[in-house]
Amino acid sequence: MADGTATLDRMIATLRALPETVRGTMPEIAETVKADLGKNVAAQQDPNGGAWPATKSGKPALTGAAAKITYSIHGTVIVFRLDGVEARHSLGWVKGGKRRQIMPETYHEPSARAAAKAVKKALAKAARLAA
Repeated sequence: MADGTATLDRMIATLRALPETVRGTMPEIAETVKADLGKNVAAQQDPNGGAWPATKSGKPALTGAAAKITYSIHGTVIVFRLDGVEARHSLGWVKGGKRRQIMPETYHEPSARAAAKAVKKALAKAARLAA
């Protein structure tokens, strides 16, 4: 009986720790998504895998855009931000109107998948620690 009670107590403690565990994984999730967005910039493609319009010179565009992506964490919410001329390019608000989208405008499947993997990894680690 005591063995079952101890197991149940551990399970309850693990469940109670979940909100804090998720909050603790937020920096890892944010970095994972930011890296995913940076890979798109390096590949000269939008968040959905479409190629950016070519530059007049044929050289890669917005090569420093990944460095302009920042984020802030508020509890269990991550807010991504893109600053500078890169933000205008992402929205197509530039001379010539060529849009080179960097940030997704709505739910983004690949980024969500990367974030879910990071959460799953953190929860598995928390479960191992509780066992």
